[in-house]
Amino acid sequence: MQRNRRQILLQDRSPLHSPKLQLDRAIAQILTGIWASTSVAADFRPLWSIVKAVNYIRFINA
Repeated sequence: MQRNRRQILLQDRSPLHSPKLQLDRAIAQILTGIWASTSVAADFRPLWSIVKAVNYIRFINA
């Protein structure tokens, strides 16, 4: 019983199931889409890929 309860607690803490994280990811995807459609994006694409990589690493480590 104790192990099962711990498993449920870990599942609840999992970043994939967090509603806030899902909302953040949706907003990020929308902003990325808008950003990519602007001509300014071409100048900042290397910087933007670094930002996305950092966010991805933070997402995995959360």
